[in-house]
Amino acid sequence: MRNPPFRCDGPMQAPAGCPIAADINLVLDLSEDLNRAMRQLRRKLNACQKCPSDGACGFRRAFQGRVDAIIHEVNAEWGLP
Repeated sequence: MRNPPFRCDGPMQAPAGCPIAADINLVLDLSEDLNRAMRQLRRKLNACQKCPSDGACGFRRAFQGRVDAIIHEVNAEWGLP
């Protein structure tokens, strides 16, 4: 089940004049777009089973490696496990 997107102007409203509220909302909007695109891509990756590379696709492995590296980087920057 998906969580509803968090917005600074929603239930946890930013204080009046908050200098970062717009930036937070922008990041949240972009993250929602990215989340949607990644879910669509994950479904489409089933097409890889029909690929003549037969699972030896360097392009897909390189993409997955980049995603993994980005996740680790964000976790490290934000002090997440």
